[in-house]
Amino acid sequence: MTDQQKTEIWEAAEKTGVEKVYIPSFVRKGQKLMKVVVSTGDVFYFRLVFSGEGEGYYLQITESPEEVLLDGVIIEEKETKIKDIPAKWISFSNSRDNVEAASAGLYFKMESTFIRIAESEFKKPFKITQSVEEMAASLQPLTK
Repeated sequence: MTDQQKTEIWEAAEKTGVEKVYIPSFVRKGQKLMKVVVSTGDVFYFRLVFSGEGEGYYLQITESPEEVLLDGVIIEEKETKIKDIPAKWISFSNSRDNVEAASAGLYFKMESTFIRIAESEFKKPFKITQSVEEMAASLQPLTK
């Protein structure tokens, strides 16, 4: 991660009120931080979007000072732990009848930061994956 990217992340954190920022110590081979997205609505968050060249996978890490859930109907919830921190996989869809389109994310809180991590194959909904849990366990505070 470049110094410019770190600065961009800290600026996003300041705009959204996130005091402690976390970044993964590893991502899938070939993935790089492509962009930092800052919320513009009523809910404050920033999102790190990682993508690889041509491999079709991308990863999103959303960080917020408050819990941020996706819109829609909760299809499934599954509890787990990340480094002894309670975490939950939550799958959402636009309708209870549309389970195939459900999009899953891993939700948890580290200190004062609420985090959602999701991974997807190109143009497919986010799914529950072991690699997301491994990535969550690798999160480290970003230092200035």
